[in-house]
Amino acid sequence: MGLELDFDDPFLDSLIAERKKIVKKSSFAHSADSALVYFYRLWDLDNGNRDVIYYPIRQLECYLDLTEKSIIPENAVDYYDEYCYPSWYFANLKKDWQCDSTVDYLYELEASKGSADWLIFQLADLKESLFIPP
Repeated sequence: MGLELDFDDPFLDSLIAERKKIVKKSSFAHSADSALVYFYRLWDLDNGNRDVIYYPIRQLECYLDLTEKSIIPENAVDYYDEYCYPSWYFANLKKDWQCDSTVDYLYELEASKGSADWLIFQLADLKESLFIPP
């Protein structure tokens, strides 16, 4: 009498028999499309983050070839340039940043805005002028 193993038994130790690998699939069929839709919703709902989400919106629009059909005004970011340190100031935007999919500009802009806000706080604490010369 030999050792008999039922390899279909779910309680069988995985060291004895190799289990089938489960490949997980994304729940989003078109993640770039979904992300752009959610960024558009955030744009409409929250004015406080527009200076950050403008950049990944433009990046997604270029990736999806939707720059001509954008619902975001072309000069929307001009308003935020009036700050002494705009959110993009420390982000090191490349020349053609809109179509550069190698950089996560959402992260870059959030980090840049954090640095700019910290610097503005420090300058205000030192009672320094935050005036931007024309």
